[in-house]
Amino acid sequence: MKVPVAFSFPAASLSKDSEVFLAGTFNRWEGEAMDLAHDVFTLTKTLLPGSYRYKYIIIDGKGERSWSCDEKEATCQDKHGNMNNMLRVFSMDDGADEASMRKEAYASDEETDDDDDAGDDYYYDDDDDDEEEKDHDDAPYMGVEADQAAESAPGERKKRSEDLVRELRRKISKQGRVITPDNESYEEVISIGNLLYRYLTPAVVVMAGTVEDVQTTVRVARQRGVRLTVMNGGHSYVGYCLNQGGIVLNMRLMNKVTIDEARTTITMQGGALWFEAYQALDTAAGPSYMVIGGQCPTVGVSGFTLGGGLSPFSRSYGLGSDQVLEMTIVTADGDIVKLNRNDLDPARRDLFWAVRGGGGGNFGVTVEIKEIIHKLADGKGRVVCGQLTWDLPAREKDFKAMMDTFNSMDCPPELTVDAIWRQDSNQQLVGQMTVLYNGAMEGYLAAVAPLLKYNPKPDPEEGPQEMYWSTWVKKEMDFDKPRPNHAKGFTVQDGVFHHHASVIYAQGGITPLVTERILKYMYDFNLEYKDKGCSTHILWDHIGANTTQQGPERDSAFFWREGMYVSTIKATWTDPSLSDIMFAVVSKCRNDLLPYSLEKKAAYVNYIDGTHPNWSEAYYGTNYPRLQRVKQLWDPTNIFHFHQSIRLPTYVEEHTIQPGDKLPPVTLYEFLKAALDREEMQYLSAPSTMTPEQVYAVGRKIRRARNMYR
Repeated sequence: MKVPVAFSFPAASLSKDSEVFLAGTFNRWEGEAMDLAHDVFTLTKTLLPGSYRYKYIIIDGKGERSWSCDEKEATCQDKHGNMNNMLRVFSMDDGADEASMRKEAYASDEETDDDDDAGDDYYYDDDDDDEEEKDHDDAPYMGVEADQAAESAPGERKKRSEDLVRELRRKISKQGRVITPDNESYEEVISIGNLLYRYLTPAVVVMAGTVEDVQTTVRVARQRGVRLTVMNGGHSYVGYCLNQGGIVLNMRLMNKVTIDEARTTITMQGGALWFEAYQALDTAAGPSYMVIGGQCPTVGVSGFTLGGGLSPFSRSYGLGSDQVLEMTIVTADGDIVKLNRNDLDPARRDLFWAVRGGGGGNFGVTVEIKEIIHKLADGKGRVVCGQLTWDLPAREKDFKAMMDTFNSMDCPPELTVDAIWRQDSNQQLVGQMTVLYNGAMEGYLAAVAPLLKYNPKPDPEEGPQEMYWSTWVKKEMDFDKPRPNHAKGFTVQDGVFHHHASVIYAQGGITPLVTERILKYMYDFNLEYKDKGCSTHILWDHIGANTTQQGPERDSAFFWREGMYVSTIKATWTDPSLSDIMFAVVSKCRNDLLPYSLEKKAAYVNYIDGTHPNWSEAYYGTNYPRLQRVKQLWDPTNIFHFHQSIRLPTYVEEHTIQPGDKLPPVTLYEFLKAALDREEMQYLSAPSTMTPEQVYAVGRKIRRARNMYR
């Protein structure tokens, strides 16, 4: 008989004297307990609206699942249509007894268990002695842990984890590394900036040094039924690069970038970041050549491209995914597949279509990308970059008039104008237009003349200047560094929680009404939350022009070709008790702006929103069914999955969360609220006083104290 896995979510109760228990037998979905916890949590929130103190008793199994439910009962249906696995919801008001619920759950498992260990969760024991573990017996519950009624479970899971690590260390090359929580470098290789997800704790991290290492890791994960996620730049807004208790395949050692002799193509390994690609191109070809990459230089090349890729030069040359000539993928079977534009095989042609805009983590592991290199418009490689700034509310009238003028402009392809409403480092609310012009100063001045008449604030340091692209990349690298009142949430020193939502507008979509709504959101947020350690911004990436062009070479999974302004809403905060509020604030802003978006639903998969109720249509439109068919062909057992990954066509989500439902965030913030005391939070929220090594030390302390390695 398998061991129940218990989940606890601390929260308020149904009433002061009530407690809710859920018990039943479930088919585990690809061995990922956290996915299952989210599904049960979401289902319960929907069945019993409000805030509760929950306890879940869940029995191991495997396979896909879908939910159907009524007021007091829900069934869990596996992919074979079996309906014998039941979830029942009880409250203390019904006179429910936890012991009897456990007994019922075990009895159900004895009838249905097929003794298949595939999909079991793994954990790693950091080999602390028993006395130290006893010291933390009363620590708040922090993750997936075996039910204490089964004393043998920790030992069994430890053995499976040790076997997994031994196999990986035997098979991974000398160029790679296998890192477990007892290694000093563990915190560094899994660290991400967002505290909502930082304490997801994989059992093992594989730093792949070769393509063969990637193949080995995928095959081991598949054969053992272990959760696998892929990490590169670590910029996933919802931490989908990490997992709890599985394997993280970290690609950062595979970061080689090469330029062909004719300077027409660039080849980048799957672990490269954009600043590495820019540096290699500048060194090999000089400043007049450009690869279509991200404005943020620390974003991973592969994740950027797989989601479509919005670049400051997209208006001139197209999306990042439009530049791909060839891509090398390790599939769910661990095989190497080379994809290109001219492939005659229908299956490979469909996969090439899907990996350009279908989002990362869905179909395989990208180990290499070959792309087109472009010559910049100016023969000497000069560009103009900088900020046009209006202080708010003092210059609101000029700013609104400028936005109205901009919304009606027909900008040349060389001109990209990214807007942002934010608080600057002095906590001044500002409206800014980040200008990136593909050309010299003379052309820039002519292109932006209609905007300059609204008198942006003179700024000799941040205002638009003629420069080389490498100079702007360095500015962006410096801008991303942690400092007081400037925590972007993408370095480990930032110490903030952050959440995002996305909206895509068409040409002319930034109407005076939209501008007014955004300004109201910013003013209201500033008034209510600025003094509580919170901040927000709304920005857009300006695309259109060349990105709207169609043709066989542009046929890809990126759906929103008519998009002009790809906007993201972001909130950051330092107090975990504000998480519910911040999620609600961002969701309300998103819902207020969606009616003005393309088809009243458009969003960008690389600005992923874990709480979006209609994410498949929002990211992919009518391309989603075709993406599902590609998924079925290349990953039929769903090795590559996360909460918003492409579903197999056989997956039926019988309970659909409606926009009006209370949708809980797909995060660990409930755990963090229980785990992080105020002193630790203050320590983590002091980026100007901590080195990365100090942050890693705090992370080790928290994981060990809260028993997260189990």
